[in-house]
Amino acid sequence: LFTARIIPRYQSHAKFLQSVSRIDYQEALSAFQNLLQQDKFTADAASLNLPEDSADTPTYQLLLQLWTVETLWHTCRETGLQPLKGKNGHIEMALLVPVPYFDTPTAAQDNQTPYLLEFPVLFSVQGTPEQISALADKLLRPESFLPFRHFTLSTTPRLVQDQLAVQAQLDAICSAFFLPEEPDHDE
Repeated sequence: LFTARIIPRYQSHAKFLQSVSRIDYQEALSAFQNLLQQDKFTADAASLNLPEDSADTPTYQLLLQLWTVETLWHTCRETGLQPLKGKNGHIEMALLVPVPYFDTPTAAQDNQTPYLLEFPVLFSVQGTPEQISALADKLLRPESFLPFRHFTLSTTPRLVQDQLAVQAQLDAICSAFFLPEEPDHDE
């Protein structure tokens, strides 16, 4: 999910971790906000649960979180699903706290880099059951791997021009994963 974005611009995961800047993140956030506005949605860093100016979160993590939301947005729109709007027209997508995985119990206290980072996103969309099935299929593909961590699916039958139609709503948490250490592609 992330390597296709990292390698062309930064050449490696290590260079990405070292050289991504706050400006890179701000530009990506602005571009995503413009994309949402084209679809009559709004989002600011706070509504997405992204800190706008935080020294506590490494910039590379902020950018990875943003890319996770952006990938999920594009995948939902490709399948024809309609993301739900919350207050003030904000998109109903919110990042949850990133989950670091360490290889030893004391690695976090020793300020070691985790071997894996998980970026969960909470979101709500509506559409047909077929569109939700298409979303699930797309989210499990290698290029956009965002597996479900949790989901609730509700359906409502409706009459549309004397035909029975089913409207579905999906409330879910999907997660993207990042390996800070570059995977060895020779094996």
